[in-house]
Amino acid sequence: MLPTIPAIRHFTESTQKILAPVRGLFSDDYLALDCTDNFEHFTAVAYREFNEKILFQRDADGNAIYELKKAWPSSAAQSWAKNLPEAQQVKSGYNYPAWKIAATDISAQIIRSNWSHDNGSKLRFESENAQILYQYLISQWSVQEKLADNFANYKASRAVPEACTELEVSAELPLTPYQKVAAVNCMLSEGYALFFKPGVGKTAPVIATICNEAKAYYAKTGYPYRAIIIPPKNVKMNWQNEFLRFSTQCMAISVIRGNQLDRVKQLTEALMVEPEAIANIVIASYETVVKSWESLQYVDWQLACCDESHFIKNQATKRWKFLKQLRDKSQKRIILTGTPIANTPLDLYTQLEFLGQGWSGFSSWEAWRKFYGVYSDGENGNGRKELVGMQNLPFMQERLTRLSMIISKEEALPDLPGKVYDQIEVEMSDEQSEAYDKAAASIAYEIENTLDSSIAAIGKAMTMNNVLTRLLRLAQITCGFVTWDEQRDIDTDEIIQPKEIEWFAEQPKLDALIELLKEKEADEKTIIWSCWVPVIEQISERLQKEGLGHVTYYGKTSEKDKAEAEEAYNCEPEYSIFVGNPASGGVGLNLVGYPYHDAALAAASKTDTTHIIHYAGNWSATQREQGEDRGHRRTTRRNVRVTDLCVPNSIDEEIRTRVMGKMLQAMEVSDLRVIIQNVLQGIGNHAAN
Repeated sequence: MLPTIPAIRHFTESTQKILAPVRGLFSDDYLALDCTDNFEHFTAVAYREFNEKILFQRDADGNAIYELKKAWPSSAAQSWAKNLPEAQQVKSGYNYPAWKIAATDISAQIIRSNWSHDNGSKLRFESENAQILYQYLISQWSVQEKLADNFANYKASRAVPEACTELEVSAELPLTPYQKVAAVNCMLSEGYALFFKPGVGKTAPVIATICNEAKAYYAKTGYPYRAIIIPPKNVKMNWQNEFLRFSTQCMAISVIRGNQLDRVKQLTEALMVEPEAIANIVIASYETVVKSWESLQYVDWQLACCDESHFIKNQATKRWKFLKQLRDKSQKRIILTGTPIANTPLDLYTQLEFLGQGWSGFSSWEAWRKFYGVYSDGENGNGRKELVGMQNLPFMQERLTRLSMIISKEEALPDLPGKVYDQIEVEMSDEQSEAYDKAAASIAYEIENTLDSSIAAIGKAMTMNNVLTRLLRLAQITCGFVTWDEQRDIDTDEIIQPKEIEWFAEQPKLDALIELLKEKEADEKTIIWSCWVPVIEQISERLQKEGLGHVTYYGKTSEKDKAEAEEAYNCEPEYSIFVGNPASGGVGLNLVGYPYHDAALAAASKTDTTHIIHYAGNWSATQREQGEDRGHRRTTRRNVRVTDLCVPNSIDEEIRTRVMGKMLQAMEVSDLRVIIQNVLQGIGNHAAN
């Protein structure tokens, strides 16, 4: 007996159209449903069934075996699958209309709307597996509708589900209402996404979920609950600290690091049963999961959580290959990120698929990109399919209402102090200007001459990335240095000139930065972001000479030093400046400038992060947004000023304009030419205004 499914309440117009049943089915039309051995596809055969028995075959003893008479179905039954996003017509044994259908929730809903109603079913299951799979997909959708209701009710009236009253949470650090909704939704579903903007607090509801589930699991089984947290490598210690802050249960928490032997030993020890510990929490970076899969593959996890899940947005990477296998070894999955879409909405495919196989609504990446993407044949007739736009996005948005909570800072923290943006103009030295003008003319000439041919050879996306990278050479000049590439002998391939960096004698941007920092009051702290490590080192050297207390944070900084840098910046008044690379420090860190983790120390502290400076930026809108939100988040107490140090009429302004407007997501070749044209127009006019 199929379960009674409540009415669906979150359909967009496009979804309603897809789910609308065909008209004209005969009363004796039926659909036979089976599934493949790997549960990835349904096979469906439509036919008419009459109340008349005919001889089918005889058994070994010669006894007759009868079946109901079948015939070719109605025209409506032949066309019912037209709305399925993935359906391939195939031949059936009886030569009746048959289809191979992706085994996804949307397929199950379309089958249900046409063939299986509460007042009578025209659906026939050819195997028990097919029935189990179909009912699972239907019930899964029903659960997701409940999650959507919980979030919708919160957004409409700030109401929280009744289950929130049963949550066990920290008395000293209680959850906000939206965090309680998030925790309850995570507990109700086997896969859920928290797309919270950076700084609004998405780790706390995950820890509350683990604590409450671990308590129930241990009481039921007597065994520790096993959870693996996968964050970027630079925030592993942050997760350990957050567990210590928010956990309400005794848990064994282990961070996996080091060489292969160390990792195997640590994982073995992490999963040992410890007295009084009701959960084993393993924290391992994305890189560690890949390197340690030979050991991890033998563990069955109650929960796997991907922090900053945009790290798995590319379905072609080795990282995704192993994370997909981890998904299948985990009873539940959670993903977290404030920037799920780094480039286009297509980035969501692997993130949703981590929640569960087919949870994107499609059986494959190709089907997903075909349904949502709009493609051209490529420029210059090269035959390559180029993404030029998106379609069917309401269908994607409807899915996100069931699979995720999307919280902005304005919604979560209406009383959060604001951000104020400004730009400080810096004039280059004469030596810089001359070098900039020569480099700009040379780069523009090279790019314009190779743009079309490069697209034909390697494709638009790669060509655009190459062009944008080359343009960053101009931004290096505005920051005070030139990079000379390695030179090799054409015959012997020997290095005849190593790669080196040459600094200009005068450093106007650095001087402007120091002048800005010297104006600060004793209670003001500042974050400075640079995408280039040499610049971070140069700034640090100058700050040391000026006697300005600071910490640095970039890729080569050890994990121990990174943790100490974050602690010193927040807790020590004399360390008033944080200089970092957003690629390393742009996620996971809390840099509000005071000891936020201790209520008494926080109350006594008078320092706060009041200024974020973009000294040297690249084309990544994600890095910029994440970097800003390190100092502007839930625990921020004062308004934050965000400043770009820019050379006017230069590449600095092009980067700022494009990234702040997130215009890179839909950039075309024509946009590259506009940037190049603007760069050329700025030659010789850097100080004009």
